[in-house]
Amino acid sequence: MMSSHSIRKPRSSRSGFLTLAGIAAIGLFLSANAAFAGSAEINALNAALSPQTIQTATGQQLANAVVTVINGNPGFKPGVVAGEALKGAGSNASDAGSKIANATIGLPTVTADKIKYAADAVKTAGTKAGANVAQIPTFIQPFVDTDAEAVSIAKKIPTVTSGVGAIFGGRALDLMTDAAKLALGNTALTPSNGLLAATQSIAQFIGDTVIDSDQFAHDLSVANIKQTTKIAPGVTAADPTNAGEIVKSIVNEAALLSVVQGKAATLAKGVAAVADIEQVELVGQAIGAKIGSGVIKLSRVNAIAKGLVKGISVRPASATGANRLDNEVDEIGEVGAYFANAIAANSAFSGTTTKAGKKAGKIIVGLLKTIVKSSKSTANSTLQMLVAPDVAGSVTQTVKSYPFNATIAAAIQAALTSPKAGKKIGGTAFAASVSAAIAEVYNSATEVLKYENGTIAAFGNVTDPETDFRGS
Repeated sequence: MMSSHSIRKPRSSRSGFLTLAGIAAIGLFLSANAAFAGSAEINALNAALSPQTIQTATGQQLANAVVTVINGNPGFKPGVVAGEALKGAGSNASDAGSKIANATIGLPTVTADKIKYAADAVKTAGTKAGANVAQIPTFIQPFVDTDAEAVSIAKKIPTVTSGVGAIFGGRALDLMTDAAKLALGNTALTPSNGLLAATQSIAQFIGDTVIDSDQFAHDLSVANIKQTTKIAPGVTAADPTNAGEIVKSIVNEAALLSVVQGKAATLAKGVAAVADIEQVELVGQAIGAKIGSGVIKLSRVNAIAKGLVKGISVRPASATGANRLDNEVDEIGEVGAYFANAIAANSAFSGTTTKAGKKAGKIIVGLLKTIVKSSKSTANSTLQMLVAPDVAGSVTQTVKSYPFNATIAAAIQAALTSPKAGKKIGGTAFAASVSAAIAEVYNSATEVLKYENGTIAAFGNVTDPETDFRGS
């Protein structure tokens, strides 16, 4: 009997970036042309679809073809047939998941073991060339009436991590409240289920359906503390423009103190890799504030900064949009400025002795060195060259504006303007540009408008490549 499930669109589908920010963030899509060759099931589907193909057919055409192939080929596994159609569904078949599910759920070969059928379909869609589970949530919906059924399907394919997440995403579409979706997440992450390897994907697909993503990330992390550094990136992949609040909800939670103290760099790296580029600076602020207050040790500064900057520098530059080269440079400058401002509240910067001043200067020089080094990118060959002076000027402007006592301020200035500082920070290749940027800031009686200033709350004096307002 066909289930009467209402299909609720996930957040990313509603906002139009499911295949961009959610699924693609964990590398599910490959070349369509490379994905479909050599399988008997694929050949049979294409024959049934002719003159259409799996890639060009509509959702209804795919559903009809799946039924035809299943009924006409008793030697085929029905789930494999459905899975190949789901994997290859193209832009004309955005509704393929629900169409195929509703067309096949009543077939005798499917009703004989719907759990196996669903598991075979998910496994096929989520593995090998062209792996693509974008259609799985709406496909799974009619097959799962309880959280336990979702677990049963997932346990049959525990190593297909993206598929496991998509299964729970499908179940979540039928749950009306965030509380029910949290309960589903906690059920999925019960260690005895053997699904913890799929934690990030589970968090992503369920997170894609919740109303309050930062609260969901917080609550799921509190209930599954050891999985926090996977949960946060997962939920961020579903809601990348809320990365700052997601991280803030975690670092401000006392119950997660052990994770924040011990794995802040892992948290920063994981979230920065999938966050909206404009949010990485906010992630840095949230974590940096905990360094400033002493919750996270200063010894973690460079590892955290590296994770944040790598989250930006590994992205191939685009011709338009947030990932343009000039905006990537700007965002790394913001990370440096705001992170430096946040950590400056640490007691290490409040001493009044020469020794304290030297330590403070060393920390700032080390931070800049880490940021410049981490901006080296195989995706963007000129990024590091542009970042080196920009972030040097931005961090210098930030510490120059910070209300340090005179001893600390003088020591930081001495460290940054030392004849050796440029090379320490930028290496031989960028020493001159780094030193010039630092000198430009210290030699100016006013703010150098082309650089960031992480100590100023309101901006508007410099044009930002992406947002039109620097620092926003």
